[in-house]
Amino acid sequence: MKTYYISAGAIFGTMAVAVRLLGIKFPFPPIPYLTFELAEIPIILGFLLYGPTVAAVSVFSYWIILNVVGSFVPIGPAMAFAASLSTICGIWVGLKVAGKLGFSKDSAIALGFIIGSTFRIIVMSLFNYIILCVLMPSFFDFASKSLSTFLGTSFPSQMYALTLIFVFTAIFNILQVAIIFIPSLPIVKLVESRVGFSLKAGSWLTNVLKKEK
Repeated sequence: MKTYYISAGAIFGTMAVAVRLLGIKFPFPPIPYLTFELAEIPIILGFLLYGPTVAAVSVFSYWIILNVVGSFVPIGPAMAFAASLSTICGIWVGLKVAGKLGFSKDSAIALGFIIGSTFRIIVMSLFNYIILCVLMPSFFDFASKSLSTFLGTSFPSQMYALTLIFVFTAIFNILQVAIIFIPSLPIVKLVESRVGFSLKAGSWLTNVLKKEK
């Protein structure tokens, strides 16, 4: 079973890297160095289909491979790792809580989305503070100028600019979670409807909500 989880996680992690290498990304206009990507969808799928163990392995695999073939190493892969893992942990907490409280599937998914986004925002705010204020202040200057141009106004202080950067980064992360989470749900439903050999009892998403009730 351990081998099965490791193998499945490695496959989903490799799929995530493959999607990332396709270069399908769209900049977030207020802060252009933030880009929307689809690479985390395979990780979310692994999580919803097979559970947190497979998701953790896929995130770890994703991080390892990005350190070899990715860009902005090691900071870029580290931030991708933190973003994916925090999102998975948040969604997991949301689904478990919703299951214990007897929420409907739709309400459980909504709570998972909310807590997943919240965890991601908290973790990535910490990472962004370290990058912008400690390691690479030039990124703060770029983000401040980009955001000032986008809003058509100047900022009275660096603290004001930093606060707005965090606010818009939070908005970006909420939208990014929506981009990777919402499309994954119908794919999971499709897989369940086809009753794959390893999913005869239903996906992890379906089972965790049943077990917690």
